[in-house]
Amino acid sequence: MSQVVSLLGSQLPAILPVSDRVSIVFLEDDCEWLRIYRLCPVGELSSNALPRVRVQGTPVGQVVREGVARISDAGKDSIVALGHASRDHIWSTLSAPIRVGGKVIGALNAGSHRSGHCTGEMLHELEAIATQLGPLIFACEQSFASTQSLASTQTVVDLAPPPVEQLAVARGSGLVARSKSFTNILNAAHRAAQSDVDVLLTGETGVGKTALAQAIHSWGPRRAGPFVTVHIADLAPSIVESELFGHERGAFTGASVDRIGRF
Repeated sequence: MSQVVSLLGSQLPAILPVSDRVSIVFLEDDCEWLRIYRLCPVGELSSNALPRVRVQGTPVGQVVREGVARISDAGKDSIVALGHASRDHIWSTLSAPIRVGGKVIGALNAGSHRSGHCTGEMLHELEAIATQLGPLIFACEQSFASTQSLASTQTVVDLAPPPVEQLAVARGSGLVARSKSFTNILNAAHRAAQSDVDVLLTGETGVGKTALAQAIHSWGPRRAGPFVTVHIADLAPSIVESELFGHERGAFTGASVDRIGRF
């Protein structure tokens, strides 16, 4: 995770509206505490993991709890002067919620040394960045946290003696990795399954795209829902829209009843 934080710390100042101090917080399972990572300043990355803060009674906690971005200023909000930001002499801050699957799971924060410096326009910019960047950082954090868990779900089996190769079996997926490259694919798929991003799998017919897609589904938070496979090439162009998204009775000639689409 420190490598991700270091990379972000070096790149974020160029795209953020204010970057004297940048941090990201994620909600703990108990929904009462937030864990914090300091992204900027880069020079302080050795201590990027900060002490937790409570959701209740903090500006960023309010953002996570209500899901509404906000500007905080020490001159108008006395609670700002008591938080972690004030220790770095940050007196004006922006905070935007981060959502995954429609649920607020954290917030991206950026602050300035100048009181009253942050504006509504800056807040809109931060919200746009949080929407794109927040879920990716969360997925990275979860992948690091699940490294040990993933390792425990892999069984290494020696082949017949002399043992010249090993097989990594990803339980619950039906996938078996022999090479380092395929093991890397399984690890990447597991990381993707923890996030809410779209995933595109490419490859020739028969290489196992559907099997890998099924594995991503089974590892993800929507594992209890249906896994729908649709071979678009098998659908005539005239019925693709109806097949995928359904139609109402009378929508076109021959539509005598409502039809529920695949999606």
